[in-house]
Amino acid sequence: MIAEALLFDQKFYIEYSENNWKNSFNLRHFHHSYEIYYLLENEVTYYINNKIYNMKPGSVIIVPPNTIHTTHSPNSSQRKRILINLPPYYIEPFLKDDPNLLKRLHTPPFSITEQKRKKVENLLYAMLEEFNKASPRKILIKSFLIQFLIELGEISQEHFKSNIPNCDDPATKRMLDILDYINSNYYRKITLTTLSEAFFLNPSYISRSFRKKFNLTFSDYLRTVRIKEVCQLLETSSLKLEEIAEATGFNDSGDLCRTFKAIMQISPSKYKLSKRNISNIP
Repeated sequence: MIAEALLFDQKFYIEYSENNWKNSFNLRHFHHSYEIYYLLENEVTYYINNKIYNMKPGSVIIVPPNTIHTTHSPNSSQRKRILINLPPYYIEPFLKDDPNLLKRLHTPPFSITEQKRKKVENLLYAMLEEFNKASPRKILIKSFLIQFLIELGEISQEHFKSNIPNCDDPATKRMLDILDYINSNYYRKITLTTLSEAFFLNPSYISRSFRKKFNLTFSDYLRTVRIKEVCQLLETSSLKLEEIAEATGFNDSGDLCRTFKAIMQISPSKYKLSKRNISNIP
């Protein structure tokens, strides 16, 4: 089952979604492809790279692989969005003609003006319509995709910094600072007491704030960050499990394996093997 999920994560797809739901942040979400999130209607709060953005219609967020991110709907009104799952291999053939194509995906979130939204949305809907056909024409989908990426790249050049406002209330900023500390020090021994001493806050306050703001415990988030780094090392290094455990803050390889299997539903060795198989996708 998890191997199928990993394989699905490495396939290109585009989907349209509209729903009435009020959800809270889930900071246990990351995957191995680029994700392009385009908001069509209503408002969404989006967490990525230790910042929280207030998205409005026409906003675009491009999530790099292995980046923890999540959305939160502040109200229960209908939210409409289009999402693209884009594995890097899918556009590699085009890099010979345009070496900067992938660089366009490494851009801060930005909002598209009303004047330029029509062209962008027409490309998205054309791509979506072709993708959902019984016999989709891959060459046409890729043609729409490349046009869409080029258009995004030109628009994003107008915004060297994000033009989407951040959530900057003091309580949120304090919690983001704590997340940033964990992201930078995950390989060390970190406890609520550690955070309490570093930020001059009561451990109980930090614990309650994690649950209230992000709907998970401090330890859940720390484990997720560590497992994300373990995935990276399994994919890119030849380190032994004992060495990976030491490099990512786990007590030992047994602790790593138990946590990895609980989160990823697969052992580290099977995960590494599945990634090798996925790398051979045509």
